[in-house]
Amino acid sequence: AVHAGDFLAASPAEPAVLSPACTAAFFDGDGGNATLAAAAGCPPGVANDTAAEFGLDDDVLVVVHAMGEADPVGNASTVTVDTRYGTHTVDMRRSTRDPVRVDRGGVSVSQRLVSIEGTQYRLTVWVW
Repeated sequence: AVHAGDFLAASPAEPAVLSPACTAAFFDGDGGNATLAAAAGCPPGVANDTAAEFGLDDDVLVVVHAMGEADPVGNASTVTVDTRYGTHTVDMRRSTRDPVRVDRGGVSVSQRLVSIEGTQYRLTVWVW
């Protein structure tokens, strides 16, 4: 299965450093931004169905949030990234459906400290 942090990494040598363009493409709306992903040379699948891309049959929520955020489900970070393809402001939250109560019934299956343009965040993936 693909891991969100590896999928968005700027380089395999630095898996915690996320590509600004690929990260913006992944989080741009519920379906991603296929045009930006193609232009930036992102890994195939950035704009694909999230659960299918991660090899899951369940619903998935991926959130990038502040390091000390107590409620990351409802408080994803909004990040503006400058790329050679333009400036993109994205809500760093993508889900297969609205996770209304994922914080009570979901399972946090993965967390990783990540960096986007030098700022540290926590990337968390829930499956429910």
